[in-house]
Amino acid sequence: MSQKLKTPLNSMLAIAKTLQNEVCDLLSEQQRQSLNHLEDSARNLWELINDILDLADIESNKMELQVASTSIQELCDSSLSFVKHLALEKNIQLSVQVPEELTPFQVDEERIRQAFINLLSNAIKYTPEGGKVWIEIQPNSTNQHIFFSIVDTGIGIPSDDLFKLFQPLVPDDSSYTRRSANTGLGLLMVQRIVELHGGSVHAESQLGKGSRFTVKLPWRKRAE
Repeated sequence: MSQKLKTPLNSMLAIAKTLQNEVCDLLSEQQRQSLNHLEDSARNLWELINDILDLADIESNKMELQVASTSIQELCDSSLSFVKHLALEKNIQLSVQVPEELTPFQVDEERIRQAFINLLSNAIKYTPEGGKVWIEIQPNSTNQHIFFSIVDTGIGIPSDDLFKLFQPLVPDDSSYTRRSANTGLGLLMVQRIVELHGGSVHAESQLGKGSRFTVKLPWRKRAE
């Protein structure tokens, strides 16, 4: 089923990329914009299909975590690297500051990176040009959990809509979710991935000032 869904999209993306590389100089500005819109739409649909398939695996208990020792610094750096091109398009500053001497932790690095990339992509999407998106990291005082916050200076989320963000199949037309069909589905997937690790996700926001999505994960500080 997944192959049947993705094959037409692969063709669309390949054609769009070929046109951009070979005949872009011959196109009018309107044609170039239409071509870019085609590629963006195909990529958004690709992401939506991936989210649907991953969420289906999680809900049917088919997703198996590949847990291994993971460097916190490398996890954050690789997540930011993946969305760097999105930030450059809007002149958005990306940053992360990892506290010194944080020991590795046990997670499925690919899946947690997937969750972080989803949150970072949303943050960039809803942050105006010239804004900032960053990752804050804070272990708790008992060294049993670690908190990763993806913070932005974006449009913010109305307080009445915050409780809807992680609820499945809740229709709404809030300014945060209506801009992209897969935003709500992606957030639900983030929550499920984090919960599979024994963690949780919390969102807080102020309209016009930005949002903060905090991922709480189990962590143990290495004994001295």
